[in-house]
Amino acid sequence: INLLSSYDISIGIYTTINDWFNVIEIPYTSLDISNRLISLWTPRYDSILSFDFYKEFGGWSIPYIKQYNCGSTYTRRIGSLTRICHNYMSES
Repeated sequence: INLLSSYDISIGIYTTINDWFNVIEIPYTSLDISNRLISLWTPRYDSILSFDFYKEFGGWSIPYIKQYNCGSTYTRRIGSLTRICHNYMSES
């Protein structure tokens, strides 16, 4: 993160609250993002264009992007290369 930040490269993390805690292993511990612009891209396949579901974790107060649809359940299971994912970004 420090190296990429030093080159002025935008950084983002794609994760869910459960995956974050499984990787970090310390519940409700935040990554030090206080002086960095690290965006959160989180999936929630509910077809709703909103961040109302979101519960703060990892130092993010709100996601930057929500992936809300990504093909059918069957398409995801077979790993189709033709599926199209839909993402939501808040206008604020």
